Amino acid sequence: VYIPELGRSFTRHADFRVFAAQNPLQQGGGRKGLPKSFLNRFTKVYLQEHTMDDLWIICKSLHSVPEQIVRRMIDFNEAIRLATMVTRSIGTEGSPWEFNLRDLFRWFGLMSRRNGLEVSHDPVEYLRLVYTHRFRNPRDRLAVNQLFNQIFQVESPSIRPTEFITPSHVQIGHSLLARSATGTGSVDVILPSEHLDIAESVLKSVEMGWLVILAGSSGIGKRRLIKHIAAAAGRDLGEFAMHPGVDTSEILGSFEQQDFGRLLNVAYASVI
Repeated sequence: VYIPELGRSFTRHADFRVFAAQNPLQQGGGRKGLPKSFLNRFTKVYLQEHTMDDLWIICKSLHSVPEQIVRRMIDFNEAIRLATMVTRSIGTEGSPWEFNLRDLFRWFGLMSRRNGLEVSHDPVEYLRLVYTHRFRNPRDRLAVNQLFNQIFQVESPSIRPTEFITPSHVQIGHSLLARSATGTGSVDVILPSEHLDIAESVLKSVEMGWLVILAGSSGIGKRRLIKHIAAAAGRDLGEFAMHPGVDTSEILGSFEQQDFGRLLNVAYASVI
């Protein structure tokens, strides 16, 4: 195989193999199928979705949470999956949905990285971030809370989080983030009260290092919310205008591999 970027050819090892993974086209929405001329080069092996028993074995072995709680968390995730992806009784707005092992990992990850500001040690502490806030209207969010109450036999709290900003930290509810030592943000930033609920989830995502997508109609304050959180954290905020003509490389950058040995050879050849 000749690699133009390196200017070199490589010989395949006798034991060389390529393994590829592909998500099902019918899940997630918007996926484009690969051409048959490409797929025919592979031996296709199909994997079934995780069963409840699979999830139980995986989660029980990876997380030190009481088994009764693990079982209820799995049952709740499955109930949400069925309601949004099978019966479609909730979540029509914002579909298609995908609830799987990743959501359980996020839930367990939040429970294992407590910062001492939590109201309780129950999974309900992070119900809004992992599940409720992903739904687009009050009716669906209420249905999610009702499912949780049925499975856990615990009322989901409706307490509005409070905001505290000190010279060193910003706190919204149980979310805490150290303020930038070099930033110019003021401690007098006040977040709109109607945004505190969502701001808590956004700040917790930043605390966990997760990516966030704010979805909603134009003019409801999505950009203002991010600007307020950045100002409260004393962080510089960069903005990039997106449109259908934006290429992926404009966001992620591009990769150009360099072989310093080849550059030295070229320099040596030009000298002699």
